[in-house]
Amino acid sequence: MGKNEGMDEVKKVESTVVEVEDAAPKKEKKPLSKKQKGIIIAVVAVILIIALGIGGYFIYQDFRKIDLIATEKVVEYGETYEPNIADFVNESKINDSYEMDGEMPNEENKDYPAIGDYNFKISAKGKEDADVRVLVRDTVAPEFDENAPSLITTFKDVAITKEVLKNTFAVKDFSPVTLTIDAIDYATVGEYTVNLYATDESGNVADKEIKVIVNEPTLTIEQANVSIAVGETAQLNATVQGASQTVTWTSSDTSIASVDANGVVTGIKKGTATITASANGIKDTTEIRIQSNQGNNTGNTNKTSNSSNFSSSKGNSSNNSSSSNSQSSSSGTHHHTMPIGNMGKWFNSRNELVEYYNDVVNKWNSKADSGEITEEEYAKNCPAGYEAWSCATCGKWTGNFKYTPIN
Repeated sequence: MGKNEGMDEVKKVESTVVEVEDAAPKKEKKPLSKKQKGIIIAVVAVILIIALGIGGYFIYQDFRKIDLIATEKVVEYGETYEPNIADFVNESKINDSYEMDGEMPNEENKDYPAIGDYNFKISAKGKEDADVRVLVRDTVAPEFDENAPSLITTFKDVAITKEVLKNTFAVKDFSPVTLTIDAIDYATVGEYTVNLYATDESGNVADKEIKVIVNEPTLTIEQANVSIAVGETAQLNATVQGASQTVTWTSSDTSIASVDANGVVTGIKKGTATITASANGIKDTTEIRIQSNQGNNTGNTNKTSNSSNFSSSKGNSSNNSSSSNSQSSSSGTHHHTMPIGNMGKWFNSRNELVEYYNDVVNKWNSKADSGEITEEEYAKNCPAGYEAWSCATCGKWTGNFKYTPIN
C-alpha cells in the first residue's frame, strides 16, 4: 500500500467518527419544578433555623455564665483575709445581685485562717452559680531572731537535743518550727562550724551558721575544808558536767571517814581523810577532818566552778558577759550539766528567765522612784544586766545578775 492510500484510510476513519458524534442526540436541561424548588427552600430554611437555634443556645448559655477573672485566690498563711467577690469577678460586672456563699473561719485563737482549701459559690440574678476556692498556703521560711547566739557549747558525749535548740534559739514563724543541726562528733572534743536549720510544718527552711564547742567533762566538789566530829555526818555535793550524772564517792581511809553513794560522809575516828568524787573519767577531791568531842561543823566553804557555759545569752546591758563562772547553790548530787547561777533558780525557757530579770529590775526601780532606798543601795542591788546558760540534758535555763561596779 502506498503512502497516499494510508492517508485516505485515516481520513475515512476520522470522517466516520465525526458522523457518529453528530448523530448522538443532545439532552436538554429541564427547569426545576415548583415542587422541587419548594423542597430545596424548605431544607435550607430548616438548616438555618437549626443553626440559629444552636448559636442562640450557646449565646444564651454564655450570657448566663458569671464573668470570672479567676477561679482560685492564694492567701499567705498568717495574713488576715475576708472573702471578696472582686477577687474572682470583673468589678465592672458586679451588681447588687451578686452574692458569695461559703465559710472561711480563722484558726483557733488567731486572727487569720488556717492552712487549707476553702470553697465558695458566687451567685447572681439570671446567672449560673460559679464555684471558686481560696487557698491558704505557707510559702515563707522561718526567721531567726536577730539576737540569736552564734555559739553554743556542750560536753563530750552530750548531744545537743532539739529541746535545747528550741530553748536557745528564738525563731519567728506562724507555724511550729523544728530546729536541727548538722551531724557532730560529740565523742571528740573540739570546735565545729555547722548549719542550724529551722523547718516549719509546710517544709519551708531557714539556715544559720553557728559554732558548736564540745568541751571536756568537768566535776567539782562544792565543799572544802570540812570538819565534823566522830559519829557526825556531812553532806558533800558535786557539780557534774558531762554525759553521766552518776557520781562515785570514795574515801582514802574508811577507818577515819566513810562516804556513801549519795556523798554523805560519816566520822569514824579522829584524823584526816580524802574524799574523791568521780564521773565521766574526771575526779575531784576534798579533805575531811574528823575531830573528837566537836559538834557538827561542815565548814561549807564552796568551791567555784570554772566550767564553760552550755549556751551563752547576753542581757540588754553593756556590762553583760558572754561567759559564766558562777557558783552553784544547789544541794544534794547535782543533776544539771551546768551550775545554777546567782539568780538562784532554773527556768523552763530563756524568755522566762528574761521576764524574771525584768521583774527584779522593775522592783528595784520602783523602790528608787519612791525614795524607799538610796542611790547607793539601788546601784548595789539593781542588776545592770545578766548572763544566761542552759542545761545540756533538760534544756532549762539559769543565769547570773550582773551589777555595775561601785567605785
